[in-house]
Order: sequence, then structure tokens, then C-alpha cells
Amino acid sequence: MKRIGLFGGTFDPIHLGHIALVERVLADFQLNELILVPAKIPPHKSETAATPVQRYEMAQLVVNGLGDKVSVSDYELSETGISFSYKTVSYKRSIYPDDALYFIAGSDIFMTISSWEHWQQLFELSNFIVVNRHGTSFDD
Repeated sequence: MKRIGLFGGTFDPIHLGHIALVERVLADFQLNELILVPAKIPPHKSETAATPVQRYEMAQLVVNGLGDKVSVSDYELSETGISFSYKTVSYKRSIYPDDALYFIAGSDIFMTISSWEHWQQLFELSNFIVVNRHGTSFDD
């Protein structure tokens, strides 16, 4: 059984914080693979500076230097409508039915999860890795 991380986001632009998170999560959770999933139409952001294709291409350029365990998925680019995480995780679950999926989220975004479309399904389809982001506290 493989351990596969799914790291979705706008990546507008992808930056050193994203790269550090990828490297740390790969090491700390002994993932066999980590897939970045740029959102085509992010549900929680009204505008992006770069187009979905540009953001995908930027992520692709970055992961080329991170080794063979890291890749970028174009799944959400091919979908119509808003890029809801539950759709993406459902799709990945269909591809990896016997593997352990880990949905990676920053603590700031995880604090809003109850506002996500079909958020309960994410807990049924995957495990969570929540990475602490500066300025976010679970004690509030």
C-alpha cells in the first residue's frame, strides 16, 4: 500500500513556503508520492492573477526540481465549474482504491473546512495532514 499526499491550492504563485511544506511532509510522513493539485476555479477566492494553465505550468516547473516523488495533477483543469476538493479526492480515490490518501491543508484553511462543499466526504475518503501556519491557533 502506497502513502499518497494530495496538496491542493491556488498556487498563485507557487512559492518557497509551498516547496518547504512539500519537502517536510514527504519526509515527516514518509509519503511515497505527493501530488500538487492546482485549482482551476478556487471556491474561496474570487480572482487569481495567473490563469489556471499558467498556475499549473508554474507548479510543474517547480516540481521538476523536487524529485520523482512529487508531481502535478491537471485533473481540476479538465473539470468544469468550481474546483471542489471532495470531487478531486473522490477521483483520486477511484484511481488509488487500496492506497492511503492524505489530504494536506494549512491550519488556516483547515479552520474553514466546515464551510466547504461536502467536507464530510473528505474525512471518509482520506486522512488529513494539517500543517501549522503562522498566526493560526486551534485554541481560539
